[in-house]
Amino acid sequence: MPAPNSTVCIRHFPSGHLLGSIEDLATHDYMDEWASIGCPTLVVGGANSFVAQEDLQEMARRIPRGQYVQLADAGHDLHLEQPEAWCRAVEAFLNELDAERQ
Repeated sequence: MPAPNSTVCIRHFPSGHLLGSIEDLATHDYMDEWASIGCPTLVVGGANSFVAQEDLQEMARRIPRGQYVQLADAGHDLHLEQPEAWCRAVEAFLNELDAERQ
């Protein structure tokens, strides 16, 4: 089954929420807040995302148990554009956490 088209998904997303999110990101710097995240966190970035890879890497670096993974041939909607690669990245992350618990 092919991945859903991200344009179609955005069409069903309330535009007010989307615009609010964009405005919030443009006016608020969350860098310092990421350090307060207490659980293991996977930051997955698409190589072609409009979010700078350096910013995603910095986000993962600031999260105490953060990890960064980049997916090739994906933009911001990487879970829709490369769902198999996204699932592999998440599964690997979760398997690593499971192995730590053992």
